[in-house]
Amino acid sequence: MSTSEPTPADRLREQILTAIEQYELDRATETATDDFEDDPLSRNYLRWLAKHQSRANRKDPSERDRQLAQMIADEFSLQDVRILRAAAEAVAAATPAIVMKHVGDGMEPPEIATEMGLTPSRVYGIIREQRQRETQAIIAAGIANDPDPKASYEKWERVLATTTDPAERATAEQFLAEFRAALPDKKAEPRST
Repeated sequence: MSTSEPTPADRLREQILTAIEQYELDRATETATDDFEDDPLSRNYLRWLAKHQSRANRKDPSERDRQLAQMIADEFSLQDVRILRAAAEAVAAATPAIVMKHVGDGMEPPEIATEMGLTPSRVYGIIREQRQRETQAIIAAGIANDPDPKASYEKWERVLATTTDPAERATAEQFLAEFRAALPDKKAEPRST
């Protein structure tokens, strides 16, 4: 027998799980429509909806998914949909700031990922992107306010030349690269004596 064919026990297990999920969805749908008829935009209803949507995304579309979609279509007005779409866009735009706030509060990236429903690699990517932006802003502000950008450049070159710490070396390399990028039409070479 091929390993790709499910065994009778696997099929029975899948049928039981499907029946349980269908029962939960039916019960939750009854409760949800009773509890949230007045406000489908309430936090509790949206939490319930997100939970059931994430379950629906785990498997191929099924009757449960179609029932959920129909319930949403029945519950939400066009104005509700507009509000949710705008809110989703706002939250997506604020995601980097939200991630950085929680990093600043000491939360670990994998924990942030779990809480936000993102992958850890996406959270690490956001952190990296935001730190690069912060570095660029600091350098741009420093160059704009620095009376002697060449002296600053030389300082970072000295750090790069003398440090043995890999993290400090990476920071110096990044600052020097950003300086070079920020000064495309100016020479940022050390002064000759």
